[in-house]
Amino acid sequence: MTDLIYDDTPEGAPPVPKTMASIQRAEIRKIRSSHTYQKLHAQFRFFEEHRWVNGKEGAPCWLCGGDIDYKLQYPHPYSWSLDHAVTVKEHPELMLDVNNFRSSHHDCNQQRGTDDPKLDLGVPSEIW
Repeated sequence: MTDLIYDDTPEGAPPVPKTMASIQRAEIRKIRSSHTYQKLHAQFRFFEEHRWVNGKEGAPCWLCGGDIDYKLQYPHPYSWSLDHAVTVKEHPELMLDVNNFRSSHHDCNQQRGTDDPKLDLGVPSEIW
C-alpha cells in the first residue's frame, strides 16, 4: 500500500526554497528589484558617467582599467555594469552600500563572478 502525503500548498504558489543558498539568492533578487536599489544604481551610474578621470569624462572599468562607453546598452559586453568590490555572495549586507559600488564592463563583471578581482602587478623590475 502506498502512503499518501497531503500537501496543502496552493497550486499557484511559488516553490519553497530548500537550502540556505536558495533563500539567500531569493533575498538578493528581492533587494535588486527594490526601489531603493534601483535608485542607488541609477544615481551611481549617472555620477560615474559624468565624472572626469584623467582628463576624460566617465569612470573607467575598475577591473581592466579600460574606458567604458556609457552609450552602449546591456547586454553588450563593453556596456556599463554595476559591480561590488566586496562580493554580494560574501557580504550581502553591503549590497546597498554605495562605497562598495564600482563601475565595470559587463563582460569583466561576468568574468569575475564571485571571485576576487585579479591583480595586475605588472612586470617585475628584476628576476629574483
